[in-house]
Amino acid sequence: MSAIASLPLELVRHRVLGTKDAAAFIGLSVPTFRRLKDRRIIPMPILLSERRLGWRVGDLADWLDGRAAGLDWNAVLAARANNDNRKP
Repeated sequence: MSAIASLPLELVRHRVLGTKDAAAFIGLSVPTFRRLKDRRIIPMPILLSERRLGWRVGDLADWLDGRAAGLDWNAVLAARANNDNRKP
């Protein structure tokens, strides 16, 4: 069992993937992934260093769930905010 597999789900959602792995995670080629990033269709990346970008696994998973439901990323963020406001 890998160390990541033994982590709590909430920590796994915060794992950061580079461009190539993030594109593979959502099933796109790197050029298509970059086009979607440039058009702000996918979640915005985290600037890890001067030239390195990363994406949280949880953001990508939420984006995929939103796409399956016919939502854009802004609608997913709004739904996420509403759910966060309902937690005690």
